[in-house]
Amino acid sequence: MIRTIEAIIDERGAGRLLEVIQLPAARRALVIILEEEPALHGIAPASPRGAALAADEERAKEEAAWSHLGQAGPSLEEIAGTLPALDVPPEEMPAVAKEERARKWRSGHG
Repeated sequence: MIRTIEAIIDERGAGRLLEVIQLPAARRALVIILEEEPALHGIAPASPRGAALAADEERAKEEAAWSHLGQAGPSLEEIAGTLPALDVPPEEMPAVAKEERARKWRSGHG
């Protein structure tokens, strides 16, 4: 798979990737030198410390994105309490609910 990754090449020719990457083994790379100068503000070098900071930032973003899933919603009992009574004969009910509804229907209608 071909990927494009931004890097900075200094005046001595030393390169520095602007993101941490992991590869299963060594790979060839092509380098294209652009004429524009890099905007260095806010860019951390690809170092173990920079990688840890980037991972922490990514983890915080991930946790924020999924945080709403940890909030408890109403219980099934609370939801069931808001539903109107179902006044349908048991023979018209799905098989799963027939037994319980049949008992309640008979006690209320017969």
